[in-house]
Amino acid sequence: MAVRFSSRHATRALDEYLAFRHRFRSLYAFDLDWSKVRDLLARLRTTWEQVEPDLAQIESFLRAVHAGA
Repeated sequence: MAVRFSSRHATRALDEYLAFRHRFRSLYAFDLDWSKVRDLLARLRTTWEQVEPDLAQIESFLRAVHAGA
């Protein structure tokens, strides 16, 4: 099952966090772009508010699948 989010903006925002996670795991802390880190932190609550309804829908789907298994 492919996970699809209803908002393109939410998908793009999540892509940015995923890219950051990849860079963070691949670099040392002193190599990070701290202005980018601050920007991601500043947008975290807004991103969560956009993504949470989609995650709740996915959770409901998975619970239904599990209940039917």
